[in-house]
Amino acid sequence: MELDRHEDGWRPIWPTAGGSDDPAEGWTSPWPPMASSALTAVSEMVGELERDDRREDAPFLVGTAAFWLAAISEGHRERDPKYDEVRRADPDGRVLDGLILARNAVAHGQVIVARSRGLDWPLTFPMNWGPWVWPESREWPWRPRDSKYVLVQQESYAEHFANEPVAAPLRRAIAWLDRPHKQSDGVVLLHI
Repeated sequence: MELDRHEDGWRPIWPTAGGSDDPAEGWTSPWPPMASSALTAVSEMVGELERDDRREDAPFLVGTAAFWLAAISEGHRERDPKYDEVRRADPDGRVLDGLILARNAVAHGQVIVARSRGLDWPLTFPMNWGPWVWPESREWPWRPRDSKYVLVQQESYAEHFANEPVAAPLRRAIAWLDRPHKQSDGVVLLHI
């Protein structure tokens, strides 16, 4: 017996404006409502990292931000076949390739910001090991499977993430996703 997908209040995360949960029918809302809430929440988390780059919970916040920002970007890709082409033509948009690599590392159990930049000088006590930074991807025990995307993702990560404080590339990804984007079919995706 097949269950009705709407039993127990189940609803898709990005329904159409008419209430359909079938992406094949085409999403007609200008911006999926959950994406707007997620982008706002992630922006607030990144703001916390910008204010205190030595937070003990930075690895959790960064992993959570990576998942949500990648999901929002992938939602755009599903809605517009030319999205990646337009995104990669913009410096802030290119950051998302490296972010997707980082998200994939988290999905495979990696703590992606597991080291700091080093000691501050002059030394103070208690010791301050510096802000959380993105390590070089070769420092992760996990290795991505070869795919047509991995080389672009690794290049983006090396350029925009490696050895940078954790908030900087996340803020650039937010800047890209927060802009209105015109789809190839003429629909403008707005942050509501």
